[in-house]
Formats: sequence, C-alpha cells, structure tokens
Amino acid sequence: VSGIFTHECIGHLAEADMNEEYIRKLFKENYMINTRLSINVVDSGKVGVSGRLAYDDEGILKKDTYIVKDSRLNQELTTLSEAIDMKCMCSTGNARAVDYSHEPIPRMTTTYIESGNCKKEDMFRQIKNGIYIKTVKQCSGHFYYSIIPNVAYEIKDGKILRPVIAPKISGRSIKLFSNIVALSNEIEIYDFIKIGCGKKNQNNLPVSFGGPYVLIKEMPLGY
Repeated sequence: VSGIFTHECIGHLAEADMNEEYIRKLFKENYMINTRLSINVVDSGKVGVSGRLAYDDEGILKKDTYIVKDSRLNQELTTLSEAIDMKCMCSTGNARAVDYSHEPIPRMTTTYIESGNCKKEDMFRQIKNGIYIKTVKQCSGHFYYSIIPNVAYEIKDGKILRPVIAPKISGRSIKLFSNIVALSNEIEIYDFIKIGCGKKNQNNLPVSFGGPYVLIKEMPLGY
C-alpha cells in the first residue's frame, strides 16, 4: 500500500514532463514536509523485477534518484530533453517508451520509500485502536490522495484482530506524510507486469513499487 501511494502521489509528480511551472512550484512547496521522522523516496533501476532497468531508452545509465531526501523534494525524473531544459548536469535515466512506435518520456522504474529502524511487531504494539490496511482496491492522487482499502483488519491493544470493511480514505498527501510516526526496518517490493503503469497513451509499462510498513497517527476520512 505504501508503494502504490508513493508511485501515485510522489512518483508521477516527479516526472519532469508532468510539471508545468506552476505545478512544479506547488510540488516543491508541498513536499517541504514537516514530518516526525526523515523520509526518503527513491527511484531505482536496481530493485524489483519489472522495474529493473540498467539503461533507459535513450541509452543513459539509470541512476538511483532520490526524489525526496530527508523529507524534502530533492530531484525530478528526467530524459535528456528535460535535463537540458532544466539545466541539469545529466539525465536521471528515466526515458522509457512502451514500444518502438512511441517517444521515450520520463517514467518511473522501481519507486519506493526507504526503510526505517522500527520492527514491524513493535509498530503494531504501539497501536491502541487502529486499522491495518493490507491491500487496496484503488489508490489515486497527486496533491490529494484517495485510498479504497480491500483487505483490512482491526487493531486493538497492539493485536491484529478481525477483518473489517474500511471506508474510503482521502485527503492531502502532505498531511498524510506529516502524520507518519514510524517506518519498519524492512521493505517489500511489488511488480506491476501485466497491468503496468499508464501515462499519455503509453499504457501497461512494467514498473515496480514498494516500501516499509508505515505507522500513521491519523488518516482523515475526507478532504
């Protein structure tokens, strides 16, 4: 779930061709995150299966790019043309096309939140009353997110109990990040192979995403 959220609410906004000047300004302002702990978001071609990429479709070596570093926007994902327009030193190696008939554009590879230092079991023990969202039916968003849980469980006094029907959760992405209080010391990576990622009529691009277990103090029901 943390991986899908990261893909939708940070990864897509970091793709340089998505960001007209006013959106880029909003992105930078919104991701000056006042978090309780340091959050890093990485796009890497060395992790996962479907998102693994040594060289992009312009022949550029794929770098590990810190989109968010220490809870601050650090770098966008670029092709050669975006790198030149933005006066960067070089491309991040994110030029990808679904096939030969399409132009390479900035796309993610494997995007994930780096691990923290808390054991998963200790995170659950901290929760007196809460919900464990294991999988989602749908997750969408940029500056605002919308999550529809699929499999979810009640947490009571640190113990995972009965399955529950959790409501749709939505709000400002920046608010969700500011409510993160712990990250597990392990991460899980998932692969999007059959469905893939869609953008600008280039659908089903293989990507991967993931992250640690995330303990969030509060997720408001609505904007």
